[in-house]
Amino acid sequence: MKTKITATCLLISVLLFGQENDSVKFKEHKSTNELTHLSLKFEDENESAVLIGENVELFNDQLKVVKNIKTGTFVKTIGKSRNYYNNGKIDENCNGYRFVKIVLDDTEYIVKGNVLFKLEEFKEQPKRENSSLIFFETSKSQDYLQNIKPAQGFEFCEYFTYSPFVIYNVEKKQFNFIKLEKNELFSKISSAFKEADFLQTQGIYNLTFFDEGFYGFETFHDGMPYSVQITESEGSFIAKYMQ
Repeated sequence: MKTKITATCLLISVLLFGQENDSVKFKEHKSTNELTHLSLKFEDENESAVLIGENVELFNDQLKVVKNIKTGTFVKTIGKSRNYYNNGKIDENCNGYRFVKIVLDDTEYIVKGNVLFKLEEFKEQPKRENSSLIFFETSKSQDYLQNIKPAQGFEFCEYFTYSPFVIYNVEKKQFNFIKLEKNELFSKISSAFKEADFLQTQGIYNLTFFDEGFYGFETFHDGMPYSVQITESEGSFIAKYMQ
């Protein structure tokens, strides 16, 4: 009797394991092709942007994944979908994002807007003679994410995400993150963004180049003012929070 029970349990376990594997394969297959049924309509776009996320996927025109790339890749945008989407369908709620056409290495791709951050030239550039550097901040409009909660007037969606502040070198035609020195002061204000190794801000005031050879600006967190100092070393820029 004991042998029969053991054999029966073994058979049931094998059947269940097989069903579980089939289910996992089906989910993977479904995930890979969950977007191919969409028919997107794009409007023109011409901006600089950066891809940031744990899993950055590039899609072809049929919305099939063709490759994954590393976070922190700078691209040019050429179009954005008219509608917002999520989980393979139109979504006008705060989870919705646009699909965006980009150009990377002279090739066109499509990406999800929730991993793409538009860069806008900072309006008040610091005065410095013969400077080839231009500062850019993340678009405050969150243009590739749904902004307004539906059926709630003008109440805006709130996002906990990245907000990089970057430098563009005109001579090298190259964007660069500003590395961040994570001192004790930074740990007090880091809760405002997703964790990253680059400088992020929600507001920049009095961006200035000082005669001592560094940049500096003021920012606020929870109503408290902080100073940020940016120094250049061997072609890299490093930011440090000060008070």
